[in-house]
Amino acid sequence: MNPTQSRSLQDSRSTLEKIRSALFQNRKVLGQLYREMGDISLYDYIKHQSKSSFISDPSRRKEIIGIISDEVERLLGKERAVSCAEQLERNYFVITADHHGPLCQQNFLTGHLLAATTTLNGENNNQNIIVLSCANISFDNVSFPRGLVYHTVNNGEVILNSFPFFPRKVRPFPVFRFPHYEKEFVDENFQKLKLTEKANLSESQFISLQETIDSIFLKEDQFKLDSFSDQVTVMNAQLWQKYLTSKHEGKINLVTLEQENIVMKALLKYHLSGTTEIDELLFSQKLIPYIEQYFDGISGAFDLKNKKGTYMFWGYPKDAKYRAQLWRRGDFLETEDGSFRVKLDPTGIRQALEEKTIYPSTLLSFILLSFYYGLKLAGGYRQIDYFTSMKHAYDKLQMHIKSAPLNEPSTPETTELDPSRPIIAFLKTPSGDFIPATGLDMILYGQDNMWETFGEMMKTITLGDAINRACPSYYYSDFPEEVEPLAGFGEKEVEVAIGLDKKIIPIGQLSPL
Repeated sequence: MNPTQSRSLQDSRSTLEKIRSALFQNRKVLGQLYREMGDISLYDYIKHQSKSSFISDPSRRKEIIGIISDEVERLLGKERAVSCAEQLERNYFVITADHHGPLCQQNFLTGHLLAATTTLNGENNNQNIIVLSCANISFDNVSFPRGLVYHTVNNGEVILNSFPFFPRKVRPFPVFRFPHYEKEFVDENFQKLKLTEKANLSESQFISLQETIDSIFLKEDQFKLDSFSDQVTVMNAQLWQKYLTSKHEGKINLVTLEQENIVMKALLKYHLSGTTEIDELLFSQKLIPYIEQYFDGISGAFDLKNKKGTYMFWGYPKDAKYRAQLWRRGDFLETEDGSFRVKLDPTGIRQALEEKTIYPSTLLSFILLSFYYGLKLAGGYRQIDYFTSMKHAYDKLQMHIKSAPLNEPSTPETTELDPSRPIIAFLKTPSGDFIPATGLDMILYGQDNMWETFGEMMKTITLGDAINRACPSYYYSDFPEEVEPLAGFGEKEVEVAIGLDKKIIPIGQLSPL
């Protein structure tokens, strides 16, 4: 290595250290995880992930497992529902890192590839990857819930292509409550794609793409479902099996349910009668000042001074394009301008939930799923920090809740990371670089041994490697004013600085035709 290269590598490592140090000041739980477990291989970290030391209340556990299994049966059949219920009795654990949409972007695909690889290697007895994903996002979100993405090479340039299920005009709307996509729009898009993409895909690759779209996204059963959220659950279950390849197909299932829907069903069935801890949380006047004191300023909850977030529920009036913040004013939840309001009592909340003109915030969802039902939730790089802050606030609140249990651990773990940034599935480009592979890329370009490749990489790549690679994007998000001075420093620079580029084994090759 010549001196120039040496200095460049040294500079990269120094820059990464500065980014990491500043980021961990903001995200203390992430920093603690990095320091305590950064040297552990991804394989060893993930294989113990579903284990929990928290002992939940059996009657509460039965309630939420019943809600989840009923929803699985409605969408994926009784056999899958029984399997999920039995698994949750053994491993009371779900993933909450995902946005509710087609599983194609690697930011959400990665964690499931890691979980499936450990299962396929016999490290646990899980038959399902159970995900409660967030529908409280718009179709304009960077995760592209509007459709699928995949790479091609055109004139030597790597292109990220999109295949939308909806027109651009839907972008302001939340995924929650949105109607299912129409067959005519998807079919028309595919006809357009035939005219443009054949030049960038081989014949066999195009056939694979066509078969995937025909057998999953244009399947008649998809259009009998009530909503896009229901379609997502069904499409992801089927798409996942294609990712597994014929060698592993059927050995592990993906179950993606809308988180808000599960929470709403639990609220309607068990928590609007005035007898539970959740009832007290929502309707007790005596708790309001403590709720506003302890949760104020926590991401995913609300910021009363700066008017960020919402008070327990988001409003979504009929025919609205956007979700609406709701603030507690007297006996009502209402928008800032007062144009939409809901009576904050069991009757008013029940009616609004049934009409789907409100839906639970992240705070309320996590309180119910984790702090009340005791489910262990694995989340992304942001979640482990704000979720832990919610836990500390809820522990304080429990001192004021009459129905809260005494002399027991109050809540399960909140620091379980689902590594949701690209780390094990990469394609090699014509220039020799590595780029993260999307789900469709796995179908179009993935080699037959790609799952064995995942296992090999997981044993050499550490949790610290995964966190390091994610640091630049989260740093730029936390410190946008610092983007310009560090422009150009990103994942590729991190890969070289920490030697990750030597550990990456591509699962396929992107080549010009």
